[in-house]
Amino acid sequence: MFKLATFFLLMFAIVGCASTQSSNEGSSNNKNYLEDRDFIDAYLSFAEADLQYLSTFSDESKKVLATTSQTLKQHADRGNPIAQLSFGTSQYLIDYKGNASIFKSMLIKSASSGYLPAKRKLAYFYRTGQHFGKQPTRALEILETNASYGHERDIKVLLVLYKKLPNVGVNSEKYWKLERNLEISRDIEYQSGLAKNGDLYGQRLYGHMLYHGKGTARDYFNAAIWLSIAANNKANSQAAYDSSRAIYALSKLTEGERIKVNKYVTHFIQSNLDRRG
Repeated sequence: MFKLATFFLLMFAIVGCASTQSSNEGSSNNKNYLEDRDFIDAYLSFAEADLQYLSTFSDESKKVLATTSQTLKQHADRGNPIAQLSFGTSQYLIDYKGNASIFKSMLIKSASSGYLPAKRKLAYFYRTGQHFGKQPTRALEILETNASYGHERDIKVLLVLYKKLPNVGVNSEKYWKLERNLEISRDIEYQSGLAKNGDLYGQRLYGHMLYHGKGTARDYFNAAIWLSIAANNKANSQAAYDSSRAIYALSKLTEGERIKVNKYVTHFIQSNLDRRG
């Protein structure tokens, strides 16, 4: 585990520079989750436990998560969508039968804020009928919104559904356009070019591709750079999602690597501000 004090100092440095960043792609009143030290500590503890899931989830892990989840609950109650989904999931991991109602409530709140991971889960449950009963129309609405953010995972799910819809089908223009978007979402060179030219859409996708190792080897260092840049853009309606991935990517780096990330992010944001005048 990295040194949290150094990690947080670097995060504050990134936030300090990025706080004035703006974009022509719209506006949003996003909080900057990268600056919340208490939340970051709790979220990282949850994220490590969540990766184990139930197959290797020990009693000791449950005790640690039980303590961490209380901090997550505090942030969830303040409207943090990352904390809402994390808290609900942590309760489900601890006692999935006894805490199912908490999980569902937190999932709905998080998804209502637009947090993409929560919307993905909710769409899945609406499709399968788990927890909420089958609601295919609502699932389709969510999936279409999710796909508009350009992530390969969301587009692929929607394409599968479109194949089954009589008013769409594989020969429709709607299906063809979505297939084209899928190709673009997989083109890491194209997204890299967009990102480096200051395009928010490209920065998001490029960062997530690096984070997951899509089209390239997994690269937490460069993922942290582009996700941090995107997360600090006030026009980014998915700032919470990008923040959650940036936080985790940064936690996987050495102190020296985090310093380099901070320098690059600071320089990139300042250069774009200077260029816009």
